[in-house]
Amino acid sequence: MKGIFTATVTPFTKALEVDLGAVERLTQFQEAKGVAGVVPCGTNGEFPSLTMEECKAVIKAVDGARDRLKLIAGTGRASIKETLELTKYAAEYADALLVCPPFYFKDLSLNGLYDYYSAVLEVAQVPVILYHIPKYTGVPITHELLERLSGFEHLLGIKDSSGDIDVARGYRERFPDLALYIGSDALVLDGLALGSAGAISAISNFAPGLLVEIYGAFVAGASEEAKKAQERLKVLRGLVKRYPSIGAIKHALALMGVIGEGYVRPPLGTMTQEEKGELERGLRAGGWL
Repeated sequence: MKGIFTATVTPFTKALEVDLGAVERLTQFQEAKGVAGVVPCGTNGEFPSLTMEECKAVIKAVDGARDRLKLIAGTGRASIKETLELTKYAAEYADALLVCPPFYFKDLSLNGLYDYYSAVLEVAQVPVILYHIPKYTGVPITHELLERLSGFEHLLGIKDSSGDIDVARGYRERFPDLALYIGSDALVLDGLALGSAGAISAISNFAPGLLVEIYGAFVAGASEEAKKAQERLKVLRGLVKRYPSIGAIKHALALMGVIGEGYVRPPLGTMTQEEKGELERGLRAGGWL
């Protein structure tokens, strides 16, 4: 699977219930804008704040709303039993799975992580992407772990959200047969130059066309166009990063009429009215609204 994949947010109602209608609209919006696929129930989807049943409902809703889109479902949980349950459920709907390591216990042994992921790979009926995001999980996906897991049929690749191109390069050089997906919008073009399969993007929630432009220009060999589009993406990312990023992405989608209000669940913070106004002015000034 290659191209731009959007790490979709989970829309909520004012009562902070999952808005499945908005999930469907967001999925259809992504498809209309030309991305290769969507990734619900990941970091941008606030998966640690979702119950198991809510994750299942979101995955099912995305599947029902898509046509050609690929669906990569986030199924990693802190509990191995919940991870296996969600993995088996999602495999009925998804084309692939994105599985982060368990994210509470730290200083985990190689054997412990191998046991976790080998159990997932044994029950998965579709390809699995391991999720390296140590900033949040505190648990890295090491080269040693990938070596141990390399014999599993369903191991597709790794999503690198370290934000460090040298880390991505290390994965690519050591494991050329695994698909590499870049998880930082600042490094999409750099990752493609390394030979990545594509990117799993947050900004593409509300600016999917820009990400598709970068990928298309790169594939077509239009390097200058790709560089210019990446620079625009960096500026846009910088604007979003001034605020609580998931809330900012949701507010942008709300301004575009794709979802309702940009509610987030605690412990994430809600944007102030002043911040919302600043973000809207910045988006309008940049031509994004």
